[in-house]
Amino acid sequence: MRGRPKRTTKKVKQYGDGDEGSPAPSDEGGQQADATQQRDELEEESVEVGNGEGKKDDENGYDEEDEPVIKKKKATPKKSNTKGAGGKKGAAAPRRARLSVFVNLPLDVVCEILGHLDVQTLLALTRTSQVFRSILVAPSGKGLWKAARERVMLPDLTATDLTEWAYASLVYERSCHCCQKKNAPTVDYCLRGRGCKACMKKNSLRQGKIKFGYHPKTLECVPSSLWMDMEFYWVPTVRHVSSLLYAASKDVPADGGESEFDQLVSERKKIVQCAKADGAKLQFWERTDLNRRKAEEGDLIIKRKEQLEERMRELGYTDQDFSSYAWTSHSLVNQPRELTDRIWNTVRPKLTAVLDDAKGRNGPALPFRPFKFDTFDAFETFM
Repeated sequence: MRGRPKRTTKKVKQYGDGDEGSPAPSDEGGQQADATQQRDELEEESVEVGNGEGKKDDENGYDEEDEPVIKKKKATPKKSNTKGAGGKKGAAAPRRARLSVFVNLPLDVVCEILGHLDVQTLLALTRTSQVFRSILVAPSGKGLWKAARERVMLPDLTATDLTEWAYASLVYERSCHCCQKKNAPTVDYCLRGRGCKACMKKNSLRQGKIKFGYHPKTLECVPSSLWMDMEFYWVPTVRHVSSLLYAASKDVPADGGESEFDQLVSERKKIVQCAKADGAKLQFWERTDLNRRKAEEGDLIIKRKEQLEERMRELGYTDQDFSSYAWTSHSLVNQPRELTDRIWNTVRPKLTAVLDDAKGRNGPALPFRPFKFDTFDAFETFM
């Protein structure tokens, strides 16, 4: 590696009267004048040389002026790898700027907007920013959750151990409470737990299967679920309540009154009774809500099919074309989504191709002729 450039000086060679290589004089007077002027004047010139800590002598054939100058590359700014909603790089910053306008709105305006959202959207907003989380998780945000639950007829809980945010997470989230695995279908509203198949087998246990040490009063203070005439307990809840009971048992009142331990046991027993009633209500709500959503999806499918048939009639198709199996079973027809202009422009070429293909395969439609069977003509030959 070459070092920092050094500044040096170089003396100009003087030519005397008898030196070799001196220019030939044109005349004697001019020669003497030039020689005297060269002896009296010394010229120095500053020469910038290239990088090099040690310079070679002229005897080695090294010329400082011939050393190349190393140019530094200009620093180019790095491009952002963040992709926005449109899939283009660098589009996340404008999107964040648009969202910041909503966050900077007055608090009463934000609460008014949040009051018109459903439970799933409120639950997603708690994980969006600290502003929304502080509003929704705080005790003052209980009214927002209650208004959202009333729109879907989700019942109120009589037990006081679950917050509104935890209640919504138990009902609507599909991730396992133990391993955070997505799409965990099994939920037990009495145990207040949701888990995947492996975690439910590991954490939902009978009394004889719980191997770790817990407080003797723990199972009386923990909700249980009845499966196949056997009581099961949620292991994370057992551990938590057992630690609370051990901590409360150390507090012994001096005046002989009710201790903190006795208060905790009585409170937990009330929660156990309320949890069983809440679990039965939630199971009934889940069945009714599933039927309601299926009915709404069926209405949307019928409405979409009618809208599609109306627009296809404008293109020249008839009701007989819509009776083909290719039309009635097509996935673009049987969707629980309302038809819009944008969707119509997308699905029109595909649906017209389906109807044209079905018409060409079946041939021209023939008029319906009912079959008549004359019993006299059939048995006339045997008489």
